[in-house]
Amino acid sequence: MAAIASRQDLNFDGRIDALIETKRRHTTEKQKAYESLDTDDHGSVLMPEPADPFEVISNHASGGCYGAQCVGENFARMLAALPPYVDPMGSLLGAWYIDAPGYRIGPHWPPDAEFSYDHLKADQARYNIISGIGGGQHFCPDLKIGFNLGWGGILNAIRENKANPPEGADPGFYEGHEAVVLGIQAWMKKHVTRARQMAQSEPDPALRDQLLSAAAMNERLLEEPPRTFRDACQWISWVSVVTRMFNGAGGIGQLDELLEPFYERDMAADITTDEEAIFHLICMFIIDTQYYQIGGPDAEGRDRTSRV
Repeated sequence: MAAIASRQDLNFDGRIDALIETKRRHTTEKQKAYESLDTDDHGSVLMPEPADPFEVISNHASGGCYGAQCVGENFARMLAALPPYVDPMGSLLGAWYIDAPGYRIGPHWPPDAEFSYDHLKADQARYNIISGIGGGQHFCPDLKIGFNLGWGGILNAIRENKANPPEGADPGFYEGHEAVVLGIQAWMKKHVTRARQMAQSEPDPALRDQLLSAAAMNERLLEEPPRTFRDACQWISWVSVVTRMFNGAGGIGQLDELLEPFYERDMAADITTDEEAIFHLICMFIIDTQYYQIGGPDAEGRDRTSRV
């Protein structure tokens, strides 16, 4: 759990100052722990407490872990074992850990026939494709799937396809993805519990209400898709921290267009203000910066600059 930097000024500006102060402390802690980090200063933090014990299970004679099911199940075990991170100064829950325990073991890629992709190599050579098979490649997830379905809807879709798979589909593909969603939900539940625990001892009424509302929001987001601007920022944050720890992925997409429908609905319903929306964005960026795009022309050259 995060230390509170100051309780002198609990308006948005004061809380932003406290969040930045905590962020600087985290960067100093990472520098001391690792001495040298030849990388960007991402939003990662050191784990605030040890992870629960968990076992990385191999599916290969080499002792390695290969394929969607094995990798997905091990990653899910790691997620479920991670401790929560809650900063009462922020409006969102969660963080990703630079020192999270590993979930993959073994050689880079097994040379035997069971995992061979020789049948793809001719086309890869023909089209000059760097396939990334066996590597920890980045990706840009389609956030609109999550915005439409939520974690509960995604889980139902995986299970429906697992029950009626296309001909020739690998059942492990669905097993691995199902495990990951369950692991995400298990980790989110820890944050809900921790936020409510912290609220019980929080002396400031505004921060106590913030912790309780964050817990309620995340409890709903365990199953339901995001409805508000704050919901959407929290949903993006969960995707950010999970994909960072999976393979370092850092791309979300056209942020302003993703968030614009939530912003417009909230403003029309008098649910939020510009000041509050900016605060939620800052909390999301502190959790992780990611690679976002904003504004600019669309494919037809039309300016997509918006209020967001």
